[in-house]
Amino acid sequence: MLTDRIERTAQEKLRPVYEKRREVLKEIPKFWPVALMNSEIFSFHAVHQDDQHALSYLEDLWIVREPAESRAFTLEFVSVDCCDDACCGNG
Repeated sequence: MLTDRIERTAQEKLRPVYEKRREVLKEIPKFWPVALMNSEIFSFHAVHQDDQHALSYLEDLWIVREPAESRAFTLEFVSVDCCDDACCGNG
């Protein structure tokens, strides 16, 4: 489909911009936890204190798009090691 091809081409061209932005954002302390909790939709689903505690360990978030389907993607979360198993629901 033409729109899928256009979307994939745009994603390929923007990848270097996103990678540069990713490096800049890593220098801003707690960027992702603050940004996500400022999202009305996300914060609605992360109301539990344990969710917010686990989110505080988030260092990076990256979207990996599926090559065959531009609307399909995987979210990759990168976090520092939790200081205890309870922060990730293991305790």
